[in-house]
Amino acid sequence: MTGSQGMPAFPRGHMLPAGYEHRSPTGTGAAPQHVEAVLGSLFPREVCTATAASDPVALPPLLPGEEACIRRAVERRRRDFTAGRACARRALEQLGIANYPLLMGPDRAPVWPDGVVGSITHCPGFAGAAVA
Repeated sequence: MTGSQGMPAFPRGHMLPAGYEHRSPTGTGAAPQHVEAVLGSLFPREVCTATAASDPVALPPLLPGEEACIRRAVERRRRDFTAGRACARRALEQLGIANYPLLMGPDRAPVWPDGVVGSITHCPGFAGAAVA
């Protein structure tokens, strides 16, 4: 379960782990490398992860097939989609799969390469992906 900032949600009155604060992962507080390390620590070694700030200037361009998936999307959706796909492609590279266009299936979920499962997440200013 996650809270509004994409971080784990804790029930009211629950003691937060030492060093944990409610904050956006890319806002004041955690460095991007720390967020990536934390995300990676949540999974077994076989799962590859990647994170990114959804800064449109720093993001690589979408691959041709991906662009068609969001041709009518508003700017915020385009930014989130681009950041999520960039993270997913970085994670796939760790599996030895490069430049794979992540298209959308009929349910709008990413279509992963054969034999791969994955997940993409995003919130304002942050995106992450995990693949195996």
